Amino acid sequence: MLEARESINTFAVAMETKLRIKDDDLGTNGWLHDETSIEFLVDRLKEEVEELLEVFNDCKPNSMKEECIDVANFAMMIYDRISKRK
Repeated sequence: MLEARESINTFAVAMETKLRIKDDDLGTNGWLHDETSIEFLVDRLKEEVEELLEVFNDCKPNSMKEECIDVANFAMMIYDRISKRK
């Protein structure tokens, strides 16, 4: 198996940590529910990118880190949904 780079491992842990916050409300794979469409996830990804650009323009590094995690999580959800399509 391919060994991940340290920066990828660190980022993946941050992504997982953020996802777990919503597990009680949405479940561990909430993005796979029928009512959560790919279109919805793409719209949310766009919103998160806008939020990232906003904090970037305001020079808020800690907020940028949090928004990067949100962007990555929505991108992962889209990737996962597409991967599971038959």
